[in-house]
Amino acid sequence: MKFHADGVLKENPTHKAAKHLHPHVYRHLTSLGARDDLENLEDDTARDISLFNNRYNF
Repeated sequence: MKFHADGVLKENPTHKAAKHLHPHVYRHLTSLGARDDLENLEDDTARDISLFNNRYNF
């Protein structure tokens, strides 16, 4: 299981915009296992999710 917090994630308009403005970041996150249609409800940023995945190597 690459990303264990899928249950607390939800898409919102801000992340839709971020996906459009920063496709390289979006692709990097999805390659690390973040779900491409979801966002963290606990206000984790894309950087936090990336650091979390790198730190724990999911």
